[in-house]
Amino acid sequence: MKKLYVNKHAITKIQTILIITVIVIAAIAGGLIYYFMTQPTQQVAQKTSIKIGFSISLSGVGAAAGTEQYRAYEIWRKWINEQGGIYVEEYKRKLSVEFIYYDDASEPARAASLYEKLIVEDKVDLLLTPWGTFIHLAIVPVIEKYKIPVVGNTAGVDIEKINELNTKYMFFTWPEPKTSAFSLTLFLEELNVKSVAILYAQTDFTVLNAKWNKQYIEEKGFADVVIYEGYPLEVTDVSGILLKVKDKNPEAVVVHSYPADAILVTSQMKELKINPKVFILGVGGQLLAYKQRFDDQTKEGVIAINNWHPDFYPESKELYNKYILEYGYNPPSHTLGLGWLSCLVLQQAIEKAGTLNPEKIREKLATETFNTPFGEVKFENQVNIKSLVVFDQWQEGDLKPVFVTKGSYPNVEKATEYKLAQLIFPKPEW
Repeated sequence: MKKLYVNKHAITKIQTILIITVIVIAAIAGGLIYYFMTQPTQQVAQKTSIKIGFSISLSGVGAAAGTEQYRAYEIWRKWINEQGGIYVEEYKRKLSVEFIYYDDASEPARAASLYEKLIVEDKVDLLLTPWGTFIHLAIVPVIEKYKIPVVGNTAGVDIEKINELNTKYMFFTWPEPKTSAFSLTLFLEELNVKSVAILYAQTDFTVLNAKWNKQYIEEKGFADVVIYEGYPLEVTDVSGILLKVKDKNPEAVVVHSYPADAILVTSQMKELKINPKVFILGVGGQLLAYKQRFDDQTKEGVIAINNWHPDFYPESKELYNKYILEYGYNPPSHTLGLGWLSCLVLQQAIEKAGTLNPEKIREKLATETFNTPFGEVKFENQVNIKSLVVFDQWQEGDLKPVFVTKGSYPNVEKATEYKLAQLIFPKPEW
């Protein structure tokens, strides 16, 4: 038998080849692992838009205001997309904004269901709010459940209600009713009226405003509240209440209203020839629907509460002018101003957070100050403490600011730094 000889150099060569093969395989495997591990990051980098969802009252009792609010949203979306979108540091790029929205028919339960659908089925990134306080409140349990922050607009609630809701994710740009009611009281005191009738729609926002309005007038003691009475939100006839008002003949009639009843009360006051020196409306008196319903002579001297005026903030005119070009003339209503304000604050919160992560955006909303074309916004206990309260008067077919307050209750004071129109007082008779 022949003796087998093994060449040591051959073994070394084989070992070298095996080692190289193992290294190559390991490198390939490592590369594949790295590739698959980094796929989510690469997919994130490919994101091109921010999906924002909301429901809005395009029908039902809030349709007039809801339509304006929806249009304000649309103008902001087009405006920001013309600039390339919102810059998000996480993606190192600007992302365009796209909307997914539904008509909630002014029904709170429907809105709550739609917001759940937006989050669970449509998988939106973020949310805007519906119209109106009572619908804002309806979606709070949904946004708390899914922990998505929302910047409110056409809604106002007291701190007590916020504590009851225990919300960390709803932020209110409109001041709490104590602030707006105290502002109205200061205005009435400056006018030196001695008797006031307070009427109100029986829903969250208006009930609170009427309650505090009455209390502050009584505490200051400058006037008697001769009528204090509510009516259903969907009322079709208020002549019975108005006949009581006519009998008392107050110098001021204040109606804490919503859109439909603002028109109804005005119509029936004119029919009954009730002519107070001061006639003030809440929600509704500043809307396009109100302007279109009455001629200029009928509207002359009527006052409506607001939160802005384009003359106060030149930068806001860009959005306002875009709105007019797109939809035609619209009074500078609170619905437009608050709608834009909520969009701009959300936009800045995204930019400050550098991410679409809802919790990080919520943190920025809770702690930062936001400088916008509609003034500063700073949230304390979920409520903006920087909002103005503006009283506009219809003069020759346009809304003109005649009284402004700043600050948050109890530190509310008349703001003297804004240019105002000359108040028409007393209001002309119908």
